[in-house]
Amino acid sequence: MLRRASVETFADAMERILEEKDFTYKRDGWKNLDVIYLEHRLVEEVGQYFTTCYRFEPLPTQDQIKRKLVHIANFCMMLAEKY
Repeated sequence: MLRRASVETFADAMERILEEKDFTYKRDGWKNLDVIYLEHRLVEEVGQYFTTCYRFEPLPTQDQIKRKLVHIANFCMMLAEKY
């Protein structure tokens, strides 16, 4: 199967964030987290995304916005694994 470069790049960014969190939680420690907790964290991350994007001072960088979107995607992935 041919994989799109943009999907590969985004998946790599997701993995980098998860690897950063390996020091905070046990590897795959999120698998032990409750669905309700993951849903709340997803909503929190989405709220932080809007706060980051729509604040006027200081203006967020593209990297800050992309990182927040990767966090959102990771919580979506964690929830999808639960179902």
